[in-house]
Amino acid sequence: MAEQRSEFDSPWKEVIEAYFQDFLAFFFPYIHADVDWSGLKDLPPPAPRVRDEQAFELFYDLAAAPWLVLGADLQVVAPGMATTTAVFSGLRMMIRL
Repeated sequence: MAEQRSEFDSPWKEVIEAYFQDFLAFFFPYIHADVDWSGLKDLPPPAPRVRDEQAFELFYDLAAAPWLVLGADLQVVAPGMATTTAVFSGLRMMIRL
């Protein structure tokens, strides 16, 4: 089933694109005068969001003492667009005073 996403930021982007020069000229005339408006060009459309990653996490906590907890963590992430798999490992220690 395809996931439907709402585009809530598109109207704001259109308003900013249409009225930015006028806004800047009204509220900040000195800044508007310093900008070279002839050199502006449209940016390419944003790349589509691809969410095809897969992840796995393994962790273990050891209560070495009532006031000391040691932990190990391993994460494996296989991104959808990349060809390599990322592996993250970590150690943590929590001391309760």
